[in-house]
Amino acid sequence: MRSLQTRWPEILTSLVAVAMAVSVSAGNIGLGLLAAAAMVRTGAGRTGSRVSLPRPILAALAAAILCNLLATLLAEPGSSHWAKLVEEWWIKLALIVVPLVLAGTGRSAERVAVVALAAGLVVGGYGIVQHFLGWDYVRDRELFRTGPYYLIVGFSGHHLSLGGQLLLYLTMTLSWLAHQAGRRARAVHPAAIMTLVFAPALVWTFARSCYLGILVAGVVLAATLPARRRRWGVLTLAVVVAAAMAVAPIRERVTETFTNTTEIGRVNLWRSSVEGLKAKPVLGWGPGNFDRMMSRHEVPGFYEVRGHAHNDYLMQGVNAGLLGLAAFLWLQAEIFRHLWRGWRRLGGWVLPGLLASQAGLLAAGFFQVYQTDDEPEMLLYFLLGLGLAAIGSRGGEERAASGHPTP
Repeated sequence: MRSLQTRWPEILTSLVAVAMAVSVSAGNIGLGLLAAAAMVRTGAGRTGSRVSLPRPILAALAAAILCNLLATLLAEPGSSHWAKLVEEWWIKLALIVVPLVLAGTGRSAERVAVVALAAGLVVGGYGIVQHFLGWDYVRDRELFRTGPYYLIVGFSGHHLSLGGQLLLYLTMTLSWLAHQAGRRARAVHPAAIMTLVFAPALVWTFARSCYLGILVAGVVLAATLPARRRRWGVLTLAVVVAAAMAVAPIRERVTETFTNTTEIGRVNLWRSSVEGLKAKPVLGWGPGNFDRMMSRHEVPGFYEVRGHAHNDYLMQGVNAGLLGLAAFLWLQAEIFRHLWRGWRRLGGWVLPGLLASQAGLLAAGFFQVYQTDDEPEMLLYFLLGLGLAAIGSRGGEERAASGHPTP
């Protein structure tokens, strides 16, 4: 019983990691339970002396939420979509909820990260099944194709959403593999098995933005390796990229970016978004008003879709103007800076994996809206919350050992 009393935060957080892998609705319920648990632990005085939430991140997050709140409040009459505002920023609160729940639980953040990756095997495995059978059993429909190949969608229903999830799962797994190699042999084997699932599943999403993202993530991971192993990391990355481009389906999918005439639709979305941002540069149009913006500033030309900007940064600008975009970039910079400092002090595999994951998804965001796509967004901010928890708990242990109080 005592073990359950001390380990329930880790158990609850692990269950949420499993739930969000297969269902956004279940993930949202789980985040709600985590928020309630965080309030209970904070109210009971269980966290104050054990974890210190980084104030720069809190300030940047508050600024981003405030900009979007004002954009919604000041939107044109009849276009204040409060539900959309909550939907887009509720998930990012995992940044502070997860550390509060896991405060004072030692290395539990690393164990929860392993559980999250194990749950990801279900996502990747289901995607591989879809690749060979061409059927979405959740929605009982045949999958769309790119040429002769199926676009696998996993549980999310869209190949880009699945690609974002797999990008994060694969990056964290590669970090586990790279940073544990030669140290704890038993820890390498599950990571190797996971890589054999996540890598082909990511390839078979045919999500080109995620191809770019995993390349950037690989560069960041190589940079976090010890100096004596860094050159081997770079060489391995170069060999993998060359081998991937030698595979016809991957090469064709990448090169059609420059040869397929329908790709102009994405460029037209970017141009329209810029025109919309010019019209409302300070606070934008408010979350949920991309269609309204398009109705007034759509540039003539071909479009495959019109629901979003196909670019995270333009989407932030349309939603909340240049102020909202600046606050979003500030938030990302503060998260990266905090993770980087934590990794330099504490080492391990979780923090470099998160640095690479964040960088990879931000790079992929130049061509897709992963920061407002529930599945990858939820996984990203949950994992980032684990990173803050790891830094906060380990930092609290160090301060306790040295006799210095938590600020």
